[in-house]
Amino acid sequence: MKAVSEPRVLVLAREPDIYRAPIRARYPELALETCSSYEALGEALRRFEPTVVLTGKIGAPFPRELLLSSAPSVEWVQCDSAGVDHLRPFSSRVRVTSASGIHDEALADYVVCAMLMFNLHFPAFFRQQRDHLWEPKPLRPSNGQRLVVLGLGAIGTRVAAKAQALGLQVVGVRARPQGDAVGVDKLIEVLEDADFLAVTLPRTEKTLGLVSEHVLTSMKPGSVLVNISRGGIVDERALARMLREGALRGAVLDVFETEPLPAESELWDLANVVITPHTGDIEGWQSKVVELFCANLERFRAGKTLRNVVDPERGY
Repeated sequence: MKAVSEPRVLVLAREPDIYRAPIRARYPELALETCSSYEALGEALRRFEPTVVLTGKIGAPFPRELLLSSAPSVEWVQCDSAGVDHLRPFSSRVRVTSASGIHDEALADYVVCAMLMFNLHFPAFFRQQRDHLWEPKPLRPSNGQRLVVLGLGAIGTRVAAKAQALGLQVVGVRARPQGDAVGVDKLIEVLEDADFLAVTLPRTEKTLGLVSEHVLTSMKPGSVLVNISRGGIVDERALARMLREGALRGAVLDVFETEPLPAESELWDLANVVITPHTGDIEGWQSKVVELFCANLERFRAGKTLRNVVDPERGY
């Protein structure tokens, strides 16, 4: 890749100064502007003609076509999130890079915490505390239990490592078998004797609806599902029914088909469900985005391969 001319950077974010200030401090001569709304994006693109856009999601729908199809000056888009499904379908002309890797440790901790909560009965104990009930329950050791990790990207790999450190037997499932990991065609088979299923997939055309009713009903009775992927990958209606009927011991859910989760959703009131509000951010994550962006900016200026480039075919 050849070196490029000096980039012009546009920051699109609800609070763009979080990114603008540290980037400006590092590159005082950089052509840099900000935009804090989708409504103002078109004018900013026409007037400033950026070659690079650092973007966050301000809301939905994301102005994907405006950014990737209607702005001829844009050559590279850096997302401040690991998920990039809001930019599908991808442009053959514009490179897209994700912030994959920034949240791995915290999200791996989330999955481990979810498994421990159910083994140690914390959801039940929280309810007993609320109701002033004293009902001891035998604790379940994690050592020797089996975890299936569906999706072995950066987050899934960290989940597997931390679970193994606790003594769990881990089976990784990915699009194609590699090493000790099995292919997704073996998912139903490996779920038959798994105590936990952790879903850590990106949202793509191939993963939408992957954890279907058929997959859920194939899970070991009394097992627990942990979903930190994206909404639409797990069949929520089938999951709610199985949780209500007791076929599954529980679920810890961070992502949903509709977000925020509607107040009328049955999932809110199921005693064996823990709901969190899409909590992937870690303290100081914007600083990590800036570090990644600046490292990529140096590569872009030098004509080198960028980090975390999204493969348009795979969608991540």
